[in-house]
Amino acid sequence: MATRDVIWILGASTSETYAKIQQSLTPHTKIVICASLETYQTAMKSKQVYKLPTNLRTHHGPVPKRMGHIDVFDTESFIEAQADASQALADTLNLATVREISVYFAIVKRANRPTYLVQDADDTIRATNIDSKSRLIPNADVELSNNILQQLLWPSYEDAGIDAKQAMRNACAHHATFLADVLTVGCALVGEDAWTPYQMTVPAGVAGDGSFPSKGLSKACGDVPFLKAEFEESDSGLFKSFKQDAVPQMTQALRDIMQQRQICFGKSTVIHDALLNDIDDFPAIRLIQEISRETELFQNYS
Repeated sequence: MATRDVIWILGASTSETYAKIQQSLTPHTKIVICASLETYQTAMKSKQVYKLPTNLRTHHGPVPKRMGHIDVFDTESFIEAQADASQALADTLNLATVREISVYFAIVKRANRPTYLVQDADDTIRATNIDSKSRLIPNADVELSNNILQQLLWPSYEDAGIDAKQAMRNACAHHATFLADVLTVGCALVGEDAWTPYQMTVPAGVAGDGSFPSKGLSKACGDVPFLKAEFEESDSGLFKSFKQDAVPQMTQALRDIMQQRQICFGKSTVIHDALLNDIDDFPAIRLIQEISRETELFQNYS
């Protein structure tokens, strides 16, 4: 992905984010989503909405939030917001098909992630190769994680006037982060050989027979909407899934860009949910800003 305009989807979709995508398109736009296509396909078959990738479903709590124009505070409003998110996703995928826009599902499986930060009982945030449950992280690159902490996380929170330690206490349930959004940027730095192409076999739509457990603001419920899209591998497909055996390439690309910044993208439009579920949006956004000619931010909630 050379110097191209990129729309980064680092949070759940809404009617408003879809409108922003339409406004932001250029002849050179690519879309990068922090989500796994394979995880989506598995969850769609089971119709278990909670198992969808986080950025392919709406917010469910525990704190009420306004997702786009919809206040999410109970089961009914969650279902309404989930319908809106699903339709916006379907519209985005269909738009990509019509306009021949490549869409990259850019994420590293948790077991393969090289980055990890933990927050100790005294609030210290540090890079480590041991997770919050005292398990060894096989692919951990402590130096890379620390570089992201020092060069991206601390400065981005300082610039925003937000206490990063307090933010991590509030946003990270396990007092740790894999920095998944930063890894999404890393995925976008590697070449086309790191992606498996798919085509969408029929236009995307919204199914209405999903299930959701009792989580956050929602009681257990059925008839929950979710994105319905069918994909099959195709050499000419517009929809690309990051190959997990390309993680070493991605890790090296991140190491290189952390050592020396260079412009990799034209205009970046970042749709994000900073501090809603994690603390990784801000460092990812800062990296995008540093390697893009121009950046516009759009938060999906209030």
